[in-house]
Amino acid sequence: MGEQKRPLILHADDSAFIIMTIRAMLEQLGCDCVSAPNGQEALRMARTQKPDAILLDAMMPALDGYQTAAALRADGATQNIPILMLTGSAAPKPPAQACGWVNDFLVKPVRFDSLKAALGALIKLPGGGQ
Repeated sequence: MGEQKRPLILHADDSAFIIMTIRAMLEQLGCDCVSAPNGQEALRMARTQKPDAILLDAMMPALDGYQTAAALRADGATQNIPILMLTGSAAPKPPAQACGWVNDFLVKPVRFDSLKAALGALIKLPGGGQ
């Protein structure tokens, strides 16, 4: 039986601390991670890196997470990549225009078990993400 390929996750956030924290969680789940500091860079990286899933911060300068998700869904090369939106709101109420753009929402600070469950529902995690 061959070794399973590690899923590649693209994470876009304008906070270096959040990127570092999420990267550590993703590595613990057996995933590889590439990071983007903003939505524009996330769009470029999604096209070139072809990640298995994308984590988007809702609030970023220039292109926010909603605009980035809309652009990803409009691009034939990225339209089918699962997207998790990360939001600082305790009760995320996604704007109507975001419905259908993202697969799920997670509230920051993101808990390991929440990330594992949400990501595991979208992609196959190595070894069940243990």
